[in-house]
Amino acid sequence: MQAAFAKLLALNRTFTNIEITANFLIGAPLSQKHHERIADLLSSVEPIRPPKGAVYLSPYAGQPDGTALLETFFEIKRTSRLPVFVYLIQRL
Repeated sequence: MQAAFAKLLALNRTFTNIEITANFLIGAPLSQKHHERIADLLSSVEPIRPPKGAVYLSPYAGQPDGTALLETFFEIKRTSRLPVFVYLIQRL
C-alpha cells in the first residue's frame, strides 16, 4: 500500500493535467491500528501545490456506532496534509 501511495504522489507531482486519488476503508471491524496507519501515512505526506491527490475515506457497512465513525474520519482529516473527503461506496 505504501509503494502504491508513493507512486500516486509521484504521478500527481509529475503530471499537471492528471490527478490520481486514493480510497481507504474506515470503521468497524477494521482495527484502531489500521486507522492510525492511515493517519500516519497522510500526515507525513509532503503537500502538492496546487492541492492534488484527494483521499476518500469509505465507511465500512455495518458500523454499529456512527459517532465513533465520525470521530475516526475527523481525526484522520485533521492530521492529513492532503484533502480528505467521505465517499460512500455502499448503503449504510
